Parts: sequence; structure tokens; C-alpha cells
Amino acid sequence: MTGSHRAYRTAQQRAADIKRFVDMYQNQKLSLQDIADQVGLSYATVHRDLAAAGVEMRGRGGSNTRKTPPQTARSDR
Repeated sequence: MTGSHRAYRTAQQRAADIKRFVDMYQNQKLSLQDIADQVGLSYATVHRDLAAAGVEMRGRGGSNTRKTPPQTARSDR
């Protein structure tokens, strides 16, 4: 295929895509935009497919796990 748009996906193609997107998002920890870029679909299409599959989306800004405790404001200043 040429260009930035893919042809219409059949139900079987969409189901196969969704399985791949779930793996990429949940196991490989790729962002929605990274998945979209790799597969040649829009961010919105990837998001819609994952949401339709019941995937819980991560928050914006990457991983929510902290390697160091958060800084607290000092009240002795």
C-alpha cells in the first residue's frame, strides 16, 4: 500500500489488529502513538480499537511507577 491511509479492514483483519495492539500496548508497553506509527493507522483508530476491546488506558505521560519517592514541600523555610 502507498500513502498514509490503509484500505478498509475486514472484521477478521480488525480482530487480528486488535490482538496485536493489545500485545503492543499491554506487554510491550508502547504508547498509542507508537503503535499507530508502526502499523500505519491513526492514533484515534488504535485508541478506538483498544477501547472496544475493553483495555484500560494508561494515564498520560508514561509509566506511573516512581523510582524515587516524591519530593515534599519543606515547611521550615
